[in-house]
Amino acid sequence: MYIKNILVLKKVWIEVKDHNMETIKEIVNHPLSKAVVCGVIGGLILAHGHSMMGGMAFGIGIREFLLALKK
Repeated sequence: MYIKNILVLKKVWIEVKDHNMETIKEIVNHPLSKAVVCGVIGGLILAHGHSMMGGMAFGIGIREFLLALKK
């Protein structure tokens, strides 16, 4: 009986873990989160003094933001 309960709990844990991983994948791969990350990276690069590279990062962020609006 004890082993059966452990196996059931293990199965439930794996299902919950898989569901959580799918949710994390959806959040990370969403274009809006990519836009935010590109904006932060662009700001850090601009603060470091590289305007060309910072502008490219902002451009990629704007593209991802527009793709998020498209969906």
